[in-house]
Amino acid sequence: GQLANLTKLSEQYGASSYNWDGFSEALISRTSDSNGVYAVPYQICEMMDFYRKDLLESPEIQAQYLEVTGKELTLPSTPEELAEIAAFFTQNQNPESPTTYGYIEQGITNALLWSWMGKLGYYGGEMFGDDWSIEFNSEAGEKALKWGKSMLDFQPNNWNELGFDEVNTLMASGEAFICENWSSAYPSLNTGDMEGKIGCMVTTGNSPVLSGWSLGINALSEKQELAWKFIEFCTSEDGELTRVD
Repeated sequence: GQLANLTKLSEQYGASSYNWDGFSEALISRTSDSNGVYAVPYQICEMMDFYRKDLLESPEIQAQYLEVTGKELTLPSTPEELAEIAAFFTQNQNPESPTTYGYIEQGITNALLWSWMGKLGYYGGEMFGDDWSIEFNSEAGEKALKWGKSMLDFQPNNWNELGFDEVNTLMASGEAFICENWSSAYPSLNTGDMEGKIGCMVTTGNSPVLSGWSLGINALSEKQELAWKFIEFCTSEDGELTRVD
């Protein structure tokens, strides 16, 4: 194989205090087999919805929403509810909206997939079967795609140019009511004029995408002991605290 068996390297070179039990099973199981672990989770992120908490809790906005829609303004629990709220907070749909866009998400080629995958799960679909057969070309996949297309009405015209940073910039500027982005976005959103005004929740539909980076070692490396020591530090509690600082 191309990757070294890290379970064996940790037994050979690692500290006895290394905490293998501290990793998410959902991630480490993807880089392991019955013989051992071949990559160690390094950074774990999940897609989340970030919203303007100050607007959601505003009595004035709540009254306006009730008058326009006939419904109470609450956090959406389904993609369909999210679409209704996004329409209210989009100025080309509702000229009285306090925000320009009701909803934004990453739209660049390699990132649009994440939002679609979350809605695929909501509608009951899966990406792959147990034997890695393709399962996403399904009714659930089509529903998720149609929902995503309908949400373009509430986003900027250049939606397909938005990546992680661009979504953060728009949200932090106060131009959007709700966005979907990686959980690591929160510190850069809840700052400046938006400090204390940003709330976060599990992505609408309760089927968030879980992702992360992992560290492995080339099976042909002549420096496997040093490489393992590096991985051991980076993924230890001390290493994580150093990265936070």
